[in-house]
Amino acid sequence: MAVGIVAFGAGLLAAALLSASEVEQQGVAKLREHGHLLEPGKQAAFEAAQDVRDELREPAADTVQAVKASAQGATVAAGAGDPVLLGPSVGTSVSAWRQAYWDRSRGWTAS
Repeated sequence: MAVGIVAFGAGLLAAALLSASEVEQQGVAKLREHGHLLEPGKQAAFEAAQDVRDELREPAADTVQAVKASAQGATVAAGAGDPVLLGPSVGTSVSAWRQAYWDRSRGWTAS
């Protein structure tokens, strides 16, 4: 992954240092002249993106609620007050949690 990032950075640097070719400059000039012709397509794409956003908003919210409910159900099923399963809670030191985990893993119980 690091190699890809370095290659990408090198490409950006090379592109910044090289001047635009004559063909690229001509293309930019034509785009500036006729850019108004792109407006209808640009507007249609913007409206389509808004429609997709509006259509997906409610299903996404429902999915978030389902994940929250599932997480809460898993917490209750795991034993909400069990420090070994859920880790240290407020008022429980990490060392006490580690000791409880150590004892439980060996089958020992608190007396």
